[in-house]
Amino acid sequence: MKTGPHEQQQSAKNGGGTKIVQCTWYRCTQPKCKRGRSQLIREVGKGTGKLYRELKSCNHVLWRKLMLASNHSNWCLVQMARRCS
Repeated sequence: MKTGPHEQQQSAKNGGGTKIVQCTWYRCTQPKCKRGRSQLIREVGKGTGKLYRELKSCNHVLWRKLMLASNHSNWCLVQMARRCS
């Protein structure tokens, strides 16, 4: 994992041009990863979507465990339980 600046395009609505944002690069260490260790996963800001997508394809069991443990998943389960009772 390494951290550094990344140049990101801005939409015309936000004035166009580019801006520098903080970015983190990760390397998948799961065995039998199709991505390989040479291709890094880039996450901009606090996003985790690409990491979860990568984990879903490399280690589905761990991905499912993390998704079910998330606050959003717990909130959805509580809402569904309220509807059923």
